[in-house]
Amino acid sequence: MVKGQRISITEDTEQGCKDKALLLKAQGRTGEIKILHKPENITLSQAMDNYIMIHSNILSPSTISGYRDIQRLRFKNVINSPVASVGSWQAVVNDEAELVSPKTLKNSWSFAHSALKNAKIPDADITVKLPQIVKEERPFLDYKEIKTFLKSIDGKECELAALLAL
Repeated sequence: MVKGQRISITEDTEQGCKDKALLLKAQGRTGEIKILHKPENITLSQAMDNYIMIHSNILSPSTISGYRDIQRLRFKNVINSPVASVGSWQAVVNDEAELVSPKTLKNSWSFAHSALKNAKIPDADITVKLPQIVKEERPFLDYKEIKTFLKSIDGKECELAALLAL
């Protein structure tokens, strides 16, 4: 734990993990915490962890909670795979598009994209095309329909409520 946050550390050897943990604790005391994982073997989940940790002092608790939900629920095929091994981010987004609405996909990819950019992955093409978000058209009365409506409620007991609803 560094500054009250649980940080996961993975290295090839037990001694490597201990050394990295000691380094992080020292950096935490001086306020110099840096990216925890090497860009060449980082996973999407680790990139998201790094992003949240680095920006934790400027993100609201609800934003962090939303980011954790995205990390837990989205991009399940690649979340724990090394980013370098992902062939096409467009294919990942296309797969996710079948599961969620365009708005959810946009929000999820925005976070993932920010985390990947923050991790400075070399030679990573993280540019994708997202589905268009279709705005719901809300039905509304036109001028003639409003005149008809006003005539039909004129003088009735529900007139005030109907006008407020309109």
